[in-house]
Amino acid sequence: MDKSYDVIMFYGPPFGGKTAYFYHFLRETHQRVSASELFQENPDIGLRQVILKIASLLRDGKKVVIDDENWTKALRTSYVKTLTAKFPKCKFLCLKFNPEELVSYWSMEWYLAEKVLQHDLSHICDLKKASRKLHHWYGNYRDENSVLKLEEPRQEERMTIKVVKPKLLAQVDYKFEVPALFLQWEAVIVSSDGSNSIHARLIDVINCWLTTNPWGRVIIIFDSLTTSRDSVNSDSSEDLSIESYKPLLSRLCKDITVPVYVFQIQSPVGDQKFCCPPQPGILAFLQRLHHLHLFHRHTLYLYGTNDHYKMADEAGVRHAPAKTVLCKPLMVVSSKCATKVAVKHELKDINFKQRVTGQSSSPDLHVPLFTKTKESTLDGQWGYYEELLPWKYMHGICFHDLSMVERYQQLYADTASRLSEPGSRMISLHPAEVKPQDPEPEASVQSSSVTTEKAANQPATSQSRRGNRAIPSWLVSKNCKQQKDVDDFLQAGPPSLDSSLDEPVTKKKKTVTQPSTIYCMNVLELLETAQLVLLENGITASSPVNLTKTSPNLKPVESIRYDSIDTTKGKNQEVKQHHVVPETITTIPETEGFQATTSAFKGSLEQSNVQLKSGEKHSDTAVGKTTGPDLSFLDDIF
Repeated sequence: MDKSYDVIMFYGPPFGGKTAYFYHFLRETHQRVSASELFQENPDIGLRQVILKIASLLRDGKKVVIDDENWTKALRTSYVKTLTAKFPKCKFLCLKFNPEELVSYWSMEWYLAEKVLQHDLSHICDLKKASRKLHHWYGNYRDENSVLKLEEPRQEERMTIKVVKPKLLAQVDYKFEVPALFLQWEAVIVSSDGSNSIHARLIDVINCWLTTNPWGRVIIIFDSLTTSRDSVNSDSSEDLSIESYKPLLSRLCKDITVPVYVFQIQSPVGDQKFCCPPQPGILAFLQRLHHLHLFHRHTLYLYGTNDHYKMADEAGVRHAPAKTVLCKPLMVVSSKCATKVAVKHELKDINFKQRVTGQSSSPDLHVPLFTKTKESTLDGQWGYYEELLPWKYMHGICFHDLSMVERYQQLYADTASRLSEPGSRMISLHPAEVKPQDPEPEASVQSSSVTTEKAANQPATSQSRRGNRAIPSWLVSKNCKQQKDVDDFLQAGPPSLDSSLDEPVTKKKKTVTQPSTIYCMNVLELLETAQLVLLENGITASSPVNLTKTSPNLKPVESIRYDSIDTTKGKNQEVKQHHVVPETITTIPETEGFQATTSAFKGSLEQSNVQLKSGEKHSDTAVGKTTGPDLSFLDDIF
């Protein structure tokens, strides 16, 4: 086992999981020594002082882990030769960390987010140098003058070599379970007359989404890097700076019940491109900072440019065009509105570990910027706070008042699940039990007032005749229909949630209806069938029925005498009729084997019965004994 070796030397790229491996597997048996951290604390010391410190620990009977990159053969040989000379029986092991490229870059963003949560940015490593080392390790950096050398360890260095394939490791106290609604800022603003404004349906989209996810994060991503070359709007003179969107955010926060987070990349540092769209570094940073569940089926990215579409797709986040969802706000809670994404195995296979004793703790139970927000000074009735992070990241929060942030923090504290707890509180607890009362959207008030005004302008007679009936759907405009759907959804409350976070939505099977049998009859067959029905119900020719009682608007019409029909004539011949009423009688071409004619309701049933008998006689003479198909099966039906 690894614990039997006196000296374990790590070899691998930055953010490759080396330090996490020590804390979770070797902390109880070995002492950790990091040359890079010692050099950062005291730039005047050299490699000799580091080796002397390791020798001192070995002399005390302790085992040592050299937690560093150890890229060059010369450096590793210096450790082995010097320590072997002092301790001949010392056993050496080299653990070669070989993570996937996406895992290393993703871990780098997590490292920065964890430092932000710990408020410990003073002891952060040289991110520019670490980023260059990552590029060099994975072959993405080519510089002939670079002093970086990559020499893999070999058996002749008198060390046992083992390969470690680390996964993404999250050392947290609470689960990644928070859904998020990402909004690309350039896709949700409208430019007109040289000024910018928020899309009219954006508030409805956010409120609909919050109905199902009251504890979710609403995050606006402002991309100042790609706006100039891949802008949503064609007007290149529009002002999309930070100062220009603060008034718009103030307007937005007045109509929703949760604070809105803002994230911006001002400029990349050095060769760091992973944080810039279409690379998914932004989402990796926000995932760790907010404990987001990126693969939650309610997590959605509304994009407007191709770079942000690729970024969401690379991170495995469901995404949809912002212009489509803004036209139909209820789509934001529909499983069919977003594109299904195949999540990469490197991002799905996350190893969650409880934070061990000895490591600095982070206030995971607090929503980001909660402490800074309470300490900040409000400007008027709304608040905005932002902080500039390493790598030119800008992370901010805007809110209507402090009570909004406190309620949101309390909601998160009540629903967050510890890593040791089974399941998730955010799923087992129905949103209706904790959802605060949302103010009625302004758009809803306007639409209802328009409807009231239209109703008031209707004539009094029409209003009394119509009563409380609604306006016909074909008279209502498309925008009013959509607004009514949004209002009904918000008033109805959240739907019930499933028992798992990322359970796929199953499609309902289409039910195949059995074909029904339809019987086609001519007039004679219909009258014969009616006679059978009447006879079975005890109605005979001697008991007339007054049809005007059941149909008062039906006027009696003089009947057609069937005995006047000449069945010997060919097809399409006119039928001689007595007392013909043109308004109620039409002629039908004769069908195969029958002389066709029609009649209306007339007189009493007794008269119709007599006409039926006479019609049967003529039919027998014209067609022989065959009077039509056998209708005896209708007895069972009627």
